Amino acid sequence: MKHYKHKFGSNRGFSLTEVMIAILLMGVVSSGAYQFFVGMHQQTISQQQISEMQQTTRATLDELSSALKMAGFKIPEHSQPYVIRADSLFVFTSVTKPVDTTLYYMASYTTWELANIDQFPEGLIPKKLMRKTNSAEPSVFSDYIANLSYQMIDSGSIRIALTTVAPLPDASYEYHNGYRTASDTTQVWVRNYKS
Repeated sequence: MKHYKHKFGSNRGFSLTEVMIAILLMGVVSSGAYQFFVGMHQQTISQQQISEMQQTTRATLDELSSALKMAGFKIPEHSQPYVIRADSLFVFTSVTKPVDTTLYYMASYTTWELANIDQFPEGLIPKKLMRKTNSAEPSVFSDYIANLSYQMIDSGSIRIALTTVAPLPDASYEYHNGYRTASDTTQVWVRNYKS
């Protein structure tokens, strides 16, 4: 029986030059893929922060609007349904007591809390929106609030303007040292207001 030998090329391995070129090409491709991944990761984080900031703005305005719509519910006709003092809002209803008082007010972060927050630019130092109902302890309702204002359109209608700040800077955003902001305004008609 004869054995046939098929020769597919030389049995020689790769030369050192060929190996070095292959390593160099793999390094260039890997470097490009890594840079693409890092860029996409940073973009994803930025988009997530923007989405959370916008959601915080909407949720805060929705809660304040709902509270104002219920202002005056089941309280005596001669009582005021709400009181606005600068950036504080008192809402009076009668749900669990003859008069329930819910207070929304802005509070500065403590020194300890500020130590855990990156340095914000002047004019964008955020505060937290607190909510206190009756004699309960106040709780943080919303945070990273740059501005909150109430404007009475007439006795039964209020405009609320809110600006929130992203918790971390975005390197691709050139304004406010990279801190993005989201602003929204809503107008609320106080249903239980009796003029």
